[in-house]
Amino acid sequence: MAFIRIRQIILRTGRMLLLGMTLLLVEQIPFNDILYGANPHLKKAQTSQKDSAASSRKILAIDSDITSPSGEIINILLTGNFPPEAQVIEGDIPRIYCDFPDVRMEKTINRTIGVNGKYVLQIRTGIHPPPESKTRVVLDLVPHHDYEVEQLFYENENRYSIIIREKVKD
Repeated sequence: MAFIRIRQIILRTGRMLLLGMTLLLVEQIPFNDILYGANPHLKKAQTSQKDSAASSRKILAIDSDITSPSGEIINILLTGNFPPEAQVIEGDIPRIYCDFPDVRMEKTINRTIGVNGKYVLQIRTGIHPPPESKTRVVLDLVPHHDYEVEQLFYENENRYSIIIREKVKD
């Protein structure tokens, strides 16, 4: 059985704080116009005003970066400031799922996105209909690893990121 530990962090003006099990917002600090862990097409996507209307709540893009020295990074670009409710399922088939209540998904996003990383096998997406409508994004993880997972939300870019790496042995 795999063990998965989730840490959420917040970055504000260069400081990093570990603050328990609640997802916190991150203020993006641009460094030479590069977004850490974001592929180029995410930088070009347009972001909107803060949660203006439920109909504008949308996932614009999902991508992965399996080459980062920090771990495997999954980026989800949104139209506003609405981080998901994330849960972990441990066991023989470990996975992380993120529920975005009352959020739609861009039609160009595939239902299955192959990652083939050391830790993340694939990303699956789905829509749950009313009465509790939501978009679910599932990260299927490689079994038989102990994981450490960090969640970040870059408020200025409306980008939710998950960093997955192997848990360091104590």
